[in-house]
Amino acid sequence: MQQRFMSFWKDESGAVTVESVMWLGFMFFFVLSILDICVYFLNHGWAVRAMHQENREFIVGAYSDCNALETALNQRIQAISPSGASACDTYPERGSTFSTVTVTLASSEMGLGIVTYFLKDINISSTGFQTIEVPTAATTVKPPVVETDETTTTETVTDDSATTTSDGSTTIVSDVTEEA
Repeated sequence: MQQRFMSFWKDESGAVTVESVMWLGFMFFFVLSILDICVYFLNHGWAVRAMHQENREFIVGAYSDCNALETALNQRIQAISPSGASACDTYPERGSTFSTVTVTLASSEMGLGIVTYFLKDINISSTGFQTIEVPTAATTVKPPVVETDETTTTETVTDDSATTTSDGSTTIVSDVTEEA
């Protein structure tokens, strides 16, 4: 009996299996936590990118007002954070008009729920700030006026520029219409 007990005591063939099983759960949780944080930052990056794209469309005149911008932006961020919201504001300062867009996202909705589960009461806000670039009537370029007579056609432009007639000659016009 003693020999049998000693042979069992000296047998170490399953020792590595026991240690690996003990560490496997910890490593699995560690890898999933890293994946959760990566998904969190990926979703946050997508939301910030959507905010910048919609703000850019707003400042070049694609949206008529802030309500249209907020509606479009909310539709894009609802896939990332169902309780996410956006806010838009415009204000004049020093002769320019500025646009500020803020996106607020719930942190617990943006990851897989392993580490982000503990972020239940934390909201992340990102703000974009840009100058509105919609052209005004004073900066709009007027199209050339085309005058026609029986022999030649002359394009007249009201600022200093070159015009070309139908016979191929070029005339420089300076607030006066000249025909070649």
